[in-house]
Amino acid sequence: MTSQDELETLREENARLQSELEECREQLKAEREKHQQEVSALQQEVIERGRRTITLQTTLREWDSNHKDRLAEERERIRLEYKEKLELLKKFHQTEKESLQSEIQSMREITGSLVTGLDTNELTNRVERLEKAVTSDRFVL
Repeated sequence: MTSQDELETLREENARLQSELEECREQLKAEREKHQQEVSALQQEVIERGRRTITLQTTLREWDSNHKDRLAEERERIRLEYKEKLELLKKFHQTEKESLQSEIQSMREITGSLVTGLDTNELTNRVERLEKAVTSDRFVL
């Protein structure tokens, strides 16, 4: 091969590479544009979400300030209701305790006046269980 042929081959190769380079540049430019559009769309979405977040926060603050008093009243009502129920439970507990103590006393009297031959152990055991229930504040017999 002569230098002229080599030069011509190199020129053809250079032209081909230049053409490929130009195609690559056009593809890169198209991809950049596509990515720029995607970035712009994402930026718009972020801005819109930010606006919605701010709107929601503002709405929540307004709702909170409008309902604080109402919520406080509701909490107070529930607290008072709970307190009343607790008082009723305490009264019931005291009544049950007194009733059990009275029953224990009656059983003691019955146990003391029983004639021989009756099973006093069973009554004594029951009295002891009742005494334990009253002292431990448990009414399970």
